[in-house]
Amino acid sequence: MSTILLVEDEVLILDTTKELLEMLDHRVYAVNSGGSALSTLAEHNGEVDLVLLDLSLQDMDGRQLLPELTEKYPELKIVICSGSLPDELDFESQPAVKGVLNKPFELKELRDIVQQAING
Repeated sequence: MSTILLVEDEVLILDTTKELLEMLDHRVYAVNSGGSALSTLAEHNGEVDLVLLDLSLQDMDGRQLLPELTEKYPELKIVICSGSLPDELDFESQPAVKGVLNKPFELKELRDIVQQAING
């Protein structure tokens, strides 16, 4: 069982994705802000295998949070999860980013990208 930190500010998407991940036998910490993500990682240091990161958050932009996550937790694997991705984002320059999941997504897509990110 892997442990996933889900960072999503839309309550319906947060709750639904958390349920889907738990159906796939993952332990999930679900938070709705960048600040909560940083607090959760500090509290559960070393436990989190993967972060599913939405780019549009209420308290900080996911693009601001991403470098902070990779600097503080260089071993962390991250999947960007967003409904719209700006063209200027270059995730290939971010080795921690193991994939991008476009919303809306289906269970199979979620399962496949999470498995690929954790294993790769």
